[in-house]
Amino acid sequence: IYLAIRYRLAMSITAIIMLILDGLAMLSVVALCRIPVGISLMGSLAVTLLFSMLCSTFLFVSMYKNFRKLDWQSKTLRNATIETAEQNRTILLIFAAIIGILLGGITIIAGFFIRVAADLFGFALSTFLGLAITCTNTIFLTPILFYSIQQSFDSIKIKKGKQIYLAGKDLTLQKEKR
Repeated sequence: IYLAIRYRLAMSITAIIMLILDGLAMLSVVALCRIPVGISLMGSLAVTLLFSMLCSTFLFVSMYKNFRKLDWQSKTLRNATIETAEQNRTILLIFAAIIGILLGGITIIAGFFIRVAADLFGFALSTFLGLAITCTNTIFLTPILFYSIQQSFDSIKIKKGKQIYLAGKDLTLQKEKR
């Protein structure tokens, strides 16, 4: 909702689709790796979804700033979107690495003091997988999806504009006939 109000509707739709995709991808990989399901998986899913929203918001804020720059306005939407994603790739990967290292450190320290190491290991492993999936999707899939959605919106606006223009022309012709 914030992205739709502050920036563009296509950005918010893309963020919601990527949120669902990241959650489903993380759950699929967890199922394939046969990580035990429990309360830790729900926590891991929550961390993954939060990270997905943060990454999408960060990428879209950067896109919005770039789109407003004069030297970027001459670029096509496709090129501007891809270049913005490439600019932010390193920042997103560093952010994921920091979260992963902190999470791993907390898990190792807690594993020494608490006797539920298996549950913590499942949480840490599924969260690492979720972070990797979210980073990959944000860097590679989000710009493509945003470009496709924005292009669809633009084509709808163009069609509506032509219809309004043609409707106005018809009214003018009818007035002239009278």
